Amino acid sequence: MSVHEGGSAGEKARALRHTAAEYRLKAERIDVMASKYESGEVGERRVADVLRPLEGAHCHVLYDRLLNPGQSRVNLDHIVVSVAGAYLIDAKNWSGQVTASPAGLKKTVNGRTRSMNQQADKVRHMAEKMELATSTVIEPVICLAGDQAATFGEPIQVRGVFVVPVDRLADWLTSRPRPTGTNDLRRQTVKFAATFPSATQPAFLAIPPRRPHRRATSPDRRATITRTGGRRKQRPPVRPAGSRRARMLKRLLALAALLLMMPLVITFVIVGSTVAGKALAHHIAAGLPTPTTTNWTPPCTGVTDGIVAKADAHTVYRYQNGSGDTCTWGYVPRPGSLAPGNIKIATGWTAKYGYSGIGPTAKYLHTATSETLVVPQFAAVPGSKVPAARITQPIAVTVSWPGTQREPAHVKQAVTTLAGETAKHMPTGPGSSTITYR
Repeated sequence: MSVHEGGSAGEKARALRHTAAEYRLKAERIDVMASKYESGEVGERRVADVLRPLEGAHCHVLYDRLLNPGQSRVNLDHIVVSVAGAYLIDAKNWSGQVTASPAGLKKTVNGRTRSMNQQADKVRHMAEKMELATSTVIEPVICLAGDQAATFGEPIQVRGVFVVPVDRLADWLTSRPRPTGTNDLRRQTVKFAATFPSATQPAFLAIPPRRPHRRATSPDRRATITRTGGRRKQRPPVRPAGSRRARMLKRLLALAALLLMMPLVITFVIVGSTVAGKALAHHIAAGLPTPTTTNWTPPCTGVTDGIVAKADAHTVYRYQNGSGDTCTWGYVPRPGSLAPGNIKIATGWTAKYGYSGIGPTAKYLHTATSETLVVPQFAAVPGSKVPAARITQPIAVTVSWPGTQREPAHVKQAVTTLAGETAKHMPTGPGSSTITYR
């Protein structure tokens, strides 16, 4: 037999073997992804089992919500609204032993240690987005729900995020200090439910598929078609007894459900429309009158584009964000109205409540992709000649650089310079030290 005989069959066989190997590799990867999702679901259920007994007059819980409805499927595992404040609780069913140290959060599996700081930063960033969307302080929490969670020890705050084992979560939440003042949990829960809708849409809000046009050959009508003298004769379909009454009952139930959901839908429209709408929804949901604002120019507007570009050593473009206390710049012309930008200077309400645990003095907050300087009200700005008594509004300056590498010392100097420039434009006179939602 010639060496060429059967050659094409052999090549085809080798090609099919190669394709089969590729499909097996893809199947293994998909199986690994499925296992991760299953593990996450187990962790979420463990945390939910702990939270459900806490629900009542002093604590409301929202499960599996969307952070950016209509934009992405990023979900929030659990939102707790209680007399002790609001919490974002992210369940982590991590394998191995989790430990906390000054360097951050670590996980050890089979003798290999891995940093989990990126996961903690992600949870903190989600809480920050929630704060901006709801004008409410959100405490980010990682709840350890793995098999070795009990070995973690006492709850601790790491990189601005509380890390709590699942077996201590209930006691930790109930022992949290209660803030002073009134707190209408029901209205606050409605606001959160409207801003972050359920990831699993209720059935009565789903759009039903279009019913296909019934043809004479459909199974339910074939029985009604007879032949008389070679001609087709179609009799009307026989409707079962009571079907009309059942349809009327379904319509009444749907109408009742729609009426019950109207306050939630209206709040959602108000919250999701514009920044001004969010502010109005905040005060409607909280049951408070719209606060009076002082007639002074936001300090960040005094910081020019040239000053920002020089401080950060980059060409910048100012973004319009509609907020009365925040100015934003980006390294490229704004690609869309939702683009967050790279440089943000916030004062007033956003600077005070957008960051947790900042303390009485200026504090730098560093992550792998951002640098932030937070200066409390009446605190000195590092390196600035403006006295602390003239800092009538808190200041928060953030520079972020996703996907690139920046020199930490340079970025730290940039946020310090921009905070000092903002301090030069602090409001003065009556009402200048009043912090309101703007």
